[in-house]
Amino acid sequence: MKKVSVTTLEKFRRYLADASPYDTKESVIDSIKGLFTGNDKTRIGSAYHKIIEGRYESMPNGSILTKADGLTFWFTEDQAAPALFYKSQHNKVVYEMPVSKVYEVPGFLPIQVVGRIDGMEGIKVRDTKTRFRHVDQSDYTESVQWKFYLDMVGERQFFYDVFEFKNFTSIQYNHQGIAALNSDVQIIAHPELSCMWDDNCYDEMIELLQMFNGFLETYGLNGFLKNADN
Repeated sequence: MKKVSVTTLEKFRRYLADASPYDTKESVIDSIKGLFTGNDKTRIGSAYHKIIEGRYESMPNGSILTKADGLTFWFTEDQAAPALFYKSQHNKVVYEMPVSKVYEVPGFLPIQVVGRIDGMEGIKVRDTKTRFRHVDQSDYTESVQWKFYLDMVGERQFFYDVFEFKNFTSIQYNHQGIAALNSDVQIIAHPELSCMWDDNCYDEMIELLQMFNGFLETYGLNGFLKNADN
């Protein structure tokens, strides 16, 4: 049996939906092959997650240092404030929970879907997103990510916590190699966005898995999927 990540399935869904110029056939194939190794935005997102998880060092001037993806990141007091406030309001969250489930796909072999939930807060499933352009709620409500996660843990309500990074251009590095945002970057915490499980969700997931398996066969990509976890 093979496995696929929820992230790859969401990228495939966005490609089918022509969600953005970045959601191309090539980007899906790169994800399947494991060729995408990250960029400035994903690295910043990882670093900001560390603050929310409480994995950071406070400086005397109120700024924050944290480590992610092999880099040390520095955030000003104002830039770190939304993450610290969020953490203070959600202090019982269990972070980084691995999940998986085997799905029977009509016309194809069973496949294991794997993922990692950002946070479980009691029965609430949460996912923190960093955003570098205008926040479009449909990017989250139409996502297949929350549907798979809710199905895997048997819950019915999912929350996206979106932090918008305004004026971001690129990561800046000082002489010590510490990474930082350009000084005019503002980070805005948007109200939590709730997604609710309904009777159509499971059928949508299976239909997507059927199309994904067809995509694999069409482009000869089955061999790039890793074997399922035991």
